[in-house]
Amino acid sequence: MTQPNHYQVLSIAPDATQEEIDTAYRLLVRQYREEALHASDANERFTRARTAYHVLSDPDRRAAYAATLRLDATPATTPTTSSQGASTSGPPPIVVAADGSGGYVSISDAVAAHPAGSVIFVRPGIYHESLTVDHDVRLVGDGPLEEIIVQATGIYALRISAAGVGIANITFTGGLVPSAEANAIIVVEAGRLLMEKCVVRADATPNGIIMYGRDTDAVLQRCTIERSAGVGVSISDDATATLEECRILAHATAGVQIARGANPRLRQCIVRDAPTGVEVSEEGRGVLDTCRISACGNGVIVHHGGDPTLQRCRITDNERNGITIFDGGRGTYDACNIEANNVGLFIGDNGDPTMRQCTIIGNRDVAISAARNCHGSVEGCTLTGNTEGPWRVSWGHKLNRRWNRE
Repeated sequence: MTQPNHYQVLSIAPDATQEEIDTAYRLLVRQYREEALHASDANERFTRARTAYHVLSDPDRRAAYAATLRLDATPATTPTTSSQGASTSGPPPIVVAADGSGGYVSISDAVAAHPAGSVIFVRPGIYHESLTVDHDVRLVGDGPLEEIIVQATGIYALRISAAGVGIANITFTGGLVPSAEANAIIVVEAGRLLMEKCVVRADATPNGIIMYGRDTDAVLQRCTIERSAGVGVSISDDATATLEECRILAHATAGVQIARGANPRLRQCIVRDAPTGVEVSEEGRGVLDTCRISACGNGVIVHHGGDPTLQRCRITDNERNGITIFDGGRGTYDACNIEANNVGLFIGDNGDPTMRQCTIIGNRDVAISAARNCHGSVEGCTLTGNTEGPWRVSWGHKLNRRWNRE
């Protein structure tokens, strides 16, 4: 079933004023709070409303989103032209085509030639570029996603340093011969980015997407980030980001890294096939909601001041631990399913998690292994069906255990 767009989520018209957006969001918040106790999908609908408001309440993000809606609306996004070559629907579109059939053969040239607010349509082809976007434009792939490819020629394929950039329906890849200086396929170092239905295929490039800095606020929806030689998505240095329904697959170091005060939100994302699925450290925070982390070495690792919130996540089928927390790692873990790992939860020295209403079952070793000098609480959890039992607890632990089903 097709998901409603942000305007439909808030039950407003596409030309709604800011006041109408604010009012609609407040009414929905009140409604979902009232329904939370008896409607099983109230939290999911509230999360959709919050994301919609996040996009539509900011003029730059809203403009970028409007461009992606135009992409979804018709099979052919760009206006047609008459036999005399004149546009039949307003000013001529800005078109980049690798075969020379558009106004430009280079995306970089089109971006440089047009002012903030422009929408640039990119037709199928392979574009060998290291593209820098330093003013507010929208890049919209006009054709099959797998046929619109930006292939890095230098240290990145795309660098964002502007507020209000929109990208939709484009594949970004590493170079055929990776640059020795290459760091990531996409670098977001400032401003706001809305990226929808894109593929980031890093191949041998060290990282997929790097987002950093307190001025960075990115939204990624229904994107696939795969096959880097390092980290799939790195979020750091007080950056904020929202990833929704993204697939983060097959990275050589970690699927997601959150560090140095970054505070992203991941919702309904899939992270798999990496030595570490998600790593949170150095005062990194973030919320992971209804995510699936599986087929990794370790599912989640939290250490050195990392303090995430995981709710309703499935952390399953990992080679070693489902969740590992040590060296000042904290975090709140609500209603998560931690199953078919080696150890479900390992709490090392100075780990301090709060586990509530989690199901930790069917692991090959114990449900929870707790080291000396660990802290935290495990309350109201189900710890049954683990091969070596519910607990392996070292003398000297300071773990609070109560109301668990063992």
